[in-house]
Amino acid sequence: MKNYIDQDDMISANSAYVLQTVRRHAGISRKEISSLTGLSWGGMTKIVNRLLESGYITEEKGNAAPGVTRVPNLIKVNPEKNFVVGLDFNLAGFHAVVTDLTGRILTETSSPAPKTNTQALLASCTDFLVWTLSPFAPEKLFALGVAMQGIVDVRGGISLKLPGISDWSNIPLRDILEERFRIRTWLEHDPDCLLFPHLQKAGKDNLLLLRIDRSIGAAVSVNGKLLKDTGILEIAHNIVVPGGKPCTCGMNGCLEAYIAPCLMEDNVDENALRELCDPLAITIRNLSGVFRADRVILTGALIGYLSQAEAQLRGFLDDYCPSLPVELLELSTSADVGAASIAADLAIKELKI
Repeated sequence: MKNYIDQDDMISANSAYVLQTVRRHAGISRKEISSLTGLSWGGMTKIVNRLLESGYITEEKGNAAPGVTRVPNLIKVNPEKNFVVGLDFNLAGFHAVVTDLTGRILTETSSPAPKTNTQALLASCTDFLVWTLSPFAPEKLFALGVAMQGIVDVRGGISLKLPGISDWSNIPLRDILEERFRIRTWLEHDPDCLLFPHLQKAGKDNLLLLRIDRSIGAAVSVNGKLLKDTGILEIAHNIVVPGGKPCTCGMNGCLEAYIAPCLMEDNVDENALRELCDPLAITIRNLSGVFRADRVILTGALIGYLSQAEAQLRGFLDDYCPSLPVELLELSTSADVGAASIAADLAIKELKI
């Protein structure tokens, strides 16, 4: 393994930097690219020309204002290819988007997910993706990001455990999907995918996101970057009420023991919801203290019902962490959008142009 950066590495890194710069603008001139990236005019020109030849970007004439004779051409992401797929792999149902490199959604699909066994779930996932991708030529697909429930080995692309599927263990989902669809694929923990779209606006803030459905998942950003590792932030079986409700794990007082009764077949149990408020507020207090969170986001299927007990939850939060902003965000989009965005970023970093 080489321990130095050669010229080809530098060109690839700069090409990725230029493409990332272009995709964050609706249209940008060569002069602006050079200024924003710090690249010399000659170096920038070579990279832009390579990206044009490879079909990642396009160049078109800018719109001239009245009386203006010289208008720079505008560089944009090519809207006709390099599409990114985001899949939310969730036992509540599969949901997917296909976007261009700017994040513009081209299509959106959803389907129920079987809750029987591993083989049925994998077959259903594959069939769902075949259907989702059928309108797109394979050569136009750039990357696939999967937002995955349960415990995920992000580096290895392995789904280690999936709650509710007893025979699901150490599934190499990234390799399975790459072999089937021939698309570079990344596997991500689903709360990370929900938090990722918030990071650009948050800057260097520390954010805490809790996804609450029939269980709970957590994501954290520290100084604007996602905190990632295998099995990290698995908080469902943290004991929040010593000697409390019995949990399926065999312990008493786990957080999940208070979440699980709240939603039964999409019907909310108001008493269980109110009983959850104190343990949830304790969890928010403890995690926000550990990670010095500037803001907390609560999302997931249960949040749509939490308004029925929000006053009670806010009361506990006022007692435990009165100055901490806590936002209740109904799940208007699933984790597939964030999964696509993460996959696009990672795929661009790997570009060899």
